[in-house]
Amino acid sequence: MEVIGLFLLLTAIAVIIVVFQVKKENSLVKELGAIKKITMGRYLIGFSNVPQPMNNVECAITDDNFIFILRSGTEVFKIPRDSINEISLSDKSQITKRITATRILTLGIFSLAVPKTKKLEEFCVIIDWDDENGEKQNAIFEFTGTMAENLAIHATNTLNQFKKRKAAQLKSSEKACPYCAEIIKKEANICRFCGNTLVEKPQSSVPKNAGTIIHFACPDCSAKYKANRELAGKKGKCAKCGKIITVPKV
Repeated sequence: MEVIGLFLLLTAIAVIIVVFQVKKENSLVKELGAIKKITMGRYLIGFSNVPQPMNNVECAITDDNFIFILRSGTEVFKIPRDSINEISLSDKSQITKRITATRILTLGIFSLAVPKTKKLEEFCVIIDWDDENGEKQNAIFEFTGTMAENLAIHATNTLNQFKKRKAAQLKSSEKACPYCAEIIKKEANICRFCGNTLVEKPQSSVPKNAGTIIHFACPDCSAKYKANRELAGKKGKCAKCGKIITVPKV
């Protein structure tokens, strides 16, 4: 009886801990303003501030970021949705073929090794993105067990659904066309995509209304006048000498 009582007590404590963690996680998700939350399985490697693998990682999808959190409610890392190059799915045995040799060395080949006697299905979701310095990064998440493939496919499809069009990383010799947003050379005067002229015309020193005003003088008394161009050819009396004068046509 004592054993049963101890077992029930431990079970109750475990349930309370799980409920507390779920509430804390949901509170963080709500605080982040997440659109959706998905399971990411086990984080293997790839985040600069997380050197060790971590279990039970979730991804909270917000308007701008993929935010990776633990079920304890702790935020781990975030990736801007518009910095993604590719999100792919791979059998763990094939994963080293999906990332570059340089990244394998950086991430650590032993963390990606597959045991010789593999008992469970193992699938990995690979997130490839450019960091704020324009350098390529990879994060890898592992799914194991009988439902591994289905869960990994769901995670991959959901992330691909919510990734944004990749933000352009401009080089020092490039600029974005203000009309069509395509990337062109910095010294370009005309956009090769939309054909718009990009060089501002120098401002003229001639007044705006210079071409619409006619300046003239009375032929008898030399009194000076000015009139709108549309009055050219019209006649009127000179205010100084009273003679009839005509607005000249220019």
